Amino acid sequence: SFHSEVYSEDSRERARLRLVLTSSMAAVRATNQTPLNGKYYTYRDWNTLSKLDVENWGSCYQWSKAESEKKAWEMIQSCNNRWKKEQQQSNINAETMLEMVALC
Repeated sequence: SFHSEVYSEDSRERARLRLVLTSSMAAVRATNQTPLNGKYYTYRDWNTLSKLDVENWGSCYQWSKAESEKKAWEMIQSCNNRWKKEQQQSNINAETMLEMVALC
């Protein structure tokens, strides 16, 4: 889902778009993968163990969830970099930000 807001700050127009991604713990952890801090999972944890394996559909599912979410984060960064570059080249006095929140 998207949430957007536009506001003015110091005569500089800002548009903020927020994408809420419904994620899965499969993106965070593989079967038997422990948290990096040894206690609980945080935003720093990624599923790094699951692989594409025709003999294990669960591993394939977990791998696909992790890869999909990583790609979404890359796309957000790419969009923000492109917008920033276009605004600088066009000398536009505006700032657009695309934010993403992933919820498990």
